[in-house]
Amino acid sequence: MKKGSKMTDEQRKRMSEAHKGINTGMSGKKHSPESILKMRESHKRTLVNPELRKKISEATKRAMANPEVRRKLSEAGKGHIPWNKGIPHSEKHKQKLREARRKLLLNPEFLRKLSESHKGQRAWNKGISPSKGTIEKQKATYKQTLSLHPEIRIKMSLAKKGKPSWNKGIPMREETRKKLREVRKGKQYSPKTEFKKGHIPWHKGKKGIYSQEQLKRMSEARKGTPAWNKGISPTKEQIEKQRTSMKKITSNPQIRKVMSEKFKKAWSDPELRNKQSERIKKYFSNPEARKRLSEALKGHTTWNLGKKGLQVAWNKGVTGEKSTSWKGGLSFEPYSPDWTKELKNLIRERDSYACQICFKKGYPIHHIDYNKKNCNPENLVTLCKNCHTKTNWNRAKWTKFFRDNTNL
Repeated sequence: MKKGSKMTDEQRKRMSEAHKGINTGMSGKKHSPESILKMRESHKRTLVNPELRKKISEATKRAMANPEVRRKLSEAGKGHIPWNKGIPHSEKHKQKLREARRKLLLNPEFLRKLSESHKGQRAWNKGISPSKGTIEKQKATYKQTLSLHPEIRIKMSLAKKGKPSWNKGIPMREETRKKLREVRKGKQYSPKTEFKKGHIPWHKGKKGIYSQEQLKRMSEARKGTPAWNKGISPTKEQIEKQRTSMKKITSNPQIRKVMSEKFKKAWSDPELRNKQSERIKKYFSNPEARKRLSEALKGHTTWNLGKKGLQVAWNKGVTGEKSTSWKGGLSFEPYSPDWTKELKNLIRERDSYACQICFKKGYPIHHIDYNKKNCNPENLVTLCKNCHTKTNWNRAKWTKFFRDNTNL
């Protein structure tokens, strides 16, 4: 054949049939290490040439575009065991492969070409559901990878931060909803997916997982959404289980102490107390709710009936603005909140428990300017009952009298 001339398809076919069953000279033999090294170096030199690489790439593309060639390759490969099957890569080789892949994926030109080459192509596994064995293998591999390489989990978490999900804001089509409903009908979930006793949630004891902004968004998203168990009353068995578990928890003095401190800290926030107060008021303003509660408590004996020396209530001694029942000092009317027993006792002690008019034994406290809101000690004097009654007439005269005759 002349240089540059090409064989016809017929010639190729004849040659292929003639070579069938003939063993090559190297059949069953192995190359020496020197020969492998020489071949590798020559191959490297060949691939360094960009023109040659381009030619090889174009020729491969043309060949693979032909469905007949692809079919032949597929048939030739059937039953053929790859030379490296069962031989794991060394750590060094794995590292090289990772680095090479990273370099490629960081190249925007390569990513663009990859995207364009896949456009309009149908995935080979589209519509083919993976077998249970394949799913289990994938899960096991994924778990093993994450357990062996915790840095991968951190990288994945950081990569997802601030990125919205691809389907965010895209409502599900009615057709898709219908399909999902049909699939789930009568489906019994695997016992593996059920909640297990002693199972510790991944975020237990962890703080600061969600930012304040995320928590706010979650709260707003749930607004107006009824709870999944709304209107579903718990069974007697569930109530009994809850009671026994609660008793078990609260019997531990350490846990009780922690709970007590947490509640104290929470209830020290006036905003939270006001919110809770509003909720309770709203609930009890509903006559139906009050009626239900009344019927539920009929014949019910309180747990602390006849018991003495119980724990002091958390809000005992909490008065004034700190109290949940505070209404701006409404209960002090017509006096001011300063009108206390301590103040009155202080004035009596100052005046030696003597009426400042007749000097008999006195107890009532009188406001000199008759303004009950003015609880300044200079405006208060001790009187007896008779004199206190007298001062209700000729108020201007008595005001002048006290101003002139007292050393306040």
